[in-house]
Amino acid sequence: MLMKKRPLFAILVFGLIIWTCSTKQETFELKEGTPAYQLAQNLVKTIPDLDPLKNLVIISTKYFDINTAEVIFTLQENFGKRTEQLSSLPVEQLKNIIMENARGLAEKKLILKAAEKAGIEISQKEQDSLISAQYSRYGGEEKYKELLAQNNLDLEFVKNDMRKGLIIQHYFEENVKKGIQISEEEIQQTYQTEYLKDKYASVRHILLLTGNKSESEKEALRKKMEDIRQQALQGEDFAQLAKKYTEDPGSKEKGGLYENFERGSMVKPFDDASFSLPVGEISDIIETQYGYHILKVIDRKKAGGNMEEVRGKIVDQVRRLKEETAFKSHLEQLKTEAEYKQIGL
Repeated sequence: MLMKKRPLFAILVFGLIIWTCSTKQETFELKEGTPAYQLAQNLVKTIPDLDPLKNLVIISTKYFDINTAEVIFTLQENFGKRTEQLSSLPVEQLKNIIMENARGLAEKKLILKAAEKAGIEISQKEQDSLISAQYSRYGGEEKYKELLAQNNLDLEFVKNDMRKGLIIQHYFEENVKKGIQISEEEIQQTYQTEYLKDKYASVRHILLLTGNKSESEKEALRKKMEDIRQQALQGEDFAQLAKKYTEDPGSKEKGGLYENFERGSMVKPFDDASFSLPVGEISDIIETQYGYHILKVIDRKKAGGNMEEVRGKIVDQVRRLKEETAFKSHLEQLKTEAEYKQIGL
């Protein structure tokens, strides 16, 4: 679906960690001839500062530094062959991916250090149970190992990542989740705002793409969209107009229809119009990162259910939100204590 929010390159990084009491961990370097070293050399064509010989520090703390070598190593270890697509990305997108993964790596290291200080330990039984679940999910141990091998992923690295994930989970449960309480007032407020207002919308829309267009080209597209909008306002069938004009391949053959999408699932200007415009009306021209849109609201629905029917869902929803907020606050505290500084590329 073209209009939906899209995540960046998946962030799932841990890395190799050597903790010391009084000094920073040793500088992480890539070994020549390894897949990670080759990946770095490929990425240098897009971003020269990713040269493994430069090995720039992009995040600093008083306990450790995150350099480009370590980020590239963890990307290679976690994603194997899938990293091949990175070398074809534009400069800014690749920079964003490197920095997002650097932040993820730094944050996990800070949590693991706090967990070590708190005495959090994982039993061998827990580790074995987790890897066994992975074996079962993929059809047995041999098939799982084959899958890893096909993607140039190392089993021991994966096991180590799982262990660290368990440590972080236990630390989170012991130091963040335990203190969270949910009041009746919060439950009632969430019910009022989330279940008594429209939650789902169905719209037809027309999109004219503006990516890589000059200002004069964009102005011409805006005038074209205004002409299309006038046709719709004068009674032309909106679905037929969408089939004729829209440049959104995800909805063109459906007459521009996006049906029963949830509030907050689309890019904000599109989402705002979908949930504020009266049903049956046609919007003004909306500009998003994709281009110019007009839309017609077909229908909206509420979440439904009386209080007692949805109480359990509300409690879970409020708890997840409070946990997320508490975790972010706790992480910011860890960053402050560690004198966390993002340098960037």
